Amino acid sequence: MLKRKHYKEDIKKICNLFLTLLLLLVGVETTNAAVETFDFTKMGYSNQQEIKEVKGTNITINFNSTSTKLVPNWNRDHSSVVVYDRNVNSFNIATNHSNYLIWQIVITFSKNGSYILNKGNEATGGNGTYSPKNNVTTWIGDSNSVTFTNIFYNKWWIKKIEVFYSIGNGKTDTDPYTVGDINTFFYINRPPKEQRYIKGIVSKVGKYDSSAGTISYHLSDDGIDKNAIVVQGGKGLKDAKFTNQHQIARGDTLTVYGHAEEVGDSLVLQSPSLTSLETYKDQVTITSAGWATYVSHRPIDFSQTKGIQAFQTKYDVTTNAIVLTPVRTSIPANTAVVLKGDPGSYTFTNVASADPLNDNELTFYTADTRVTEERTVYVLSMKEGVCGFFPYAKGKSMPSYKGCLLIKKNTAAKPFYRVDAKTPTDIRSIKQLQSQAVRYNLAGERVSNRYKGIVIENGRKIIVK
Repeated sequence: MLKRKHYKEDIKKICNLFLTLLLLLVGVETTNAAVETFDFTKMGYSNQQEIKEVKGTNITINFNSTSTKLVPNWNRDHSSVVVYDRNVNSFNIATNHSNYLIWQIVITFSKNGSYILNKGNEATGGNGTYSPKNNVTTWIGDSNSVTFTNIFYNKWWIKKIEVFYSIGNGKTDTDPYTVGDINTFFYINRPPKEQRYIKGIVSKVGKYDSSAGTISYHLSDDGIDKNAIVVQGGKGLKDAKFTNQHQIARGDTLTVYGHAEEVGDSLVLQSPSLTSLETYKDQVTITSAGWATYVSHRPIDFSQTKGIQAFQTKYDVTTNAIVLTPVRTSIPANTAVVLKGDPGSYTFTNVASADPLNDNELTFYTADTRVTEERTVYVLSMKEGVCGFFPYAKGKSMPSYKGCLLIKKNTAAKPFYRVDAKTPTDIRSIKQLQSQAVRYNLAGERVSNRYKGIVIENGRKIIVK
């Protein structure tokens, strides 16, 4: 995970620049929240015209006046909405959905006239704080409706209003915060004081405490373990104890109730209570190549899936070859294997547990990792009609949880290692393979019973004389 203190500093710098690079489009989704931009310089009226309501996708701005003469209007000379006089005009910014929450408003004024909106020009509905600088005022709070009232003899020429909001207010499990929302509130030093509902995807599973019946895990918005919230000692639904370590797995979608606190460089959810759990389904799509790699989320029994076979993988340095050995039946969670099957989508059968593969060298990274040396990280892919293990390019970032084979820097390392019909590909059941004593040489090629030398039979090396 990125060091939060560095990320926080970067976010603050961006906020000081008013996130100009992120505010080019109305309704743009940023990493941690949504924003709508109302650019009044582009309203395009030819004459002065009264402004009553400006409606966005999720935000609406209403302009009100107690005077029939001094109404808010579009000013052609300054290309902005003009708001007049003391206690006469106000404008309200509100979400179109009661479960959305405004946490920041950035108001840009024309450089003509009295444009500084400061404390004293009170806003209601959020206990917000004001930060004016030059012709820009930033309001930070937490409300789904904020009203600004001109209480002095000022004339505001408002050029642009940018409204940052979160999708949800975290008060019920039907409108939870996202993990990004929680991160945003901490970045702007406005963390929720009360417990809130937070929805996310499990990106990493930690310790299982069998005596306490708890599992620690990380929650993120996209299943990638970056700026995640750490849930320590989490229990099951209705605070029931977990009975095995696979009841929470990477990819599960959860809603958790708790209070987030900053602990060192991490956000940690205190006193977590699990309120909903959507279990991830182990599934894969085999392309026309007929081969794929897969990293399991929970233990899988491949014998229950027709038309597909799993192989453990090993690099034989002596022969400079990749050897595939059929998996007997099952693999444990967080295990990378090679799959062979007909093109199509497959959903696997999960089991309570499985023994580890003792001779499997296919692995994966738990975070995106930059490849630093040529011909050291090999991935399964199809290039120019050839399916095999090809080296991942130096300098590129290897995606997390993608099966790969690591080969130490070796002048003999090949440009690629072909996987084709000569590689063990029998899709029949393991029992059939075992009963027929199918044998392979160290290059992964199927051989007859008359073959002499070292062969692989039922996943074990034997010497035939």
